[in-house]
Amino acid sequence: MQFAEWISKIHNQPCHVVYTDFRPTPLQHYLFPAGANGIHLVVDEKGVFREDNFQKAMTSLQDKMGEDSGDISGKKGSKKKQWKTKTGGNKGK
Repeated sequence: MQFAEWISKIHNQPCHVVYTDFRPTPLQHYLFPAGANGIHLVVDEKGVFREDNFQKAMTSLQDKMGEDSGDISGKKGSKKKQWKTKTGGNKGK
């Protein structure tokens, strides 16, 4: 209601609020794995979880991972981080 009042005030025109018990635009959930091709519908407009599409998304994500399981950038052979230990020496991760 406050949003409609704000719009009316800004545009100097009436703004009518319409209430419905159903969602006019169906709600769907998609996954877009970074570095992969395409999007995957995982929850449809009826609220049904699509296990097959979820597994496809996870598979495409795993296929794009580098050799290092902690490297999600998809780059193989990335340089390992270096940090100094308390004794002053370098220790590779």
